[in-house]
Amino acid sequence: MIIGAGGASRAAVYALSAELDCKTMYIINRDDGEVAALLRDAQAYRKDGQTGPDLIHVKSVDQAKQLDTPYYIIGTVPDFEPKTEQELEARAILAEFLSRNGDKGILLDMCFKPRVTRQIKLGEKYGWQTVQGTGIIGHQIEEQWRLWAGDEASKRVPKKEAWAVLQKAAEESKAVNF
Repeated sequence: MIIGAGGASRAAVYALSAELDCKTMYIINRDDGEVAALLRDAQAYRKDGQTGPDLIHVKSVDQAKQLDTPYYIIGTVPDFEPKTEQELEARAILAEFLSRNGDKGILLDMCFKPRVTRQIKLGEKYGWQTVQGTGIIGHQIEEQWRLWAGDEASKRVPKKEAWAVLQKAAEESKAVNF
């Protein structure tokens, strides 16, 4: 499931489809037009005439109640308190999925300001494994370094130590911890 239908949602659709072979994905978003654009863009991820991914815009809690619980949830929206009717409905849909009994999956929030977002807090409240957006930055840095410096130079980077530096910086940063 993907929360949001802006630019980052396209990366989430691609990753879930290409890397995790997810065939069906739910989209929670407050704006029908943004979801329609995402659906059009997702057609590019279809390979060799195959179908997929099948994107389902979840528009209400009642609709969500009829759907299976996703294992992967990726948040791609800024961390703002929901205010409009559509934003409140989107948050209620997310809570419907997260609050279910049974197996819990993984909630990754790509937002990293603040580091512990409302979605991360909601996922933790209901027992989901959560991944903060600062971890995504680490993977981006790692891949960018590999592309810039090459495979050999990338292999020489002490990854465990580099990740420890990133984690410490994230934990101490006043910019993302508020």
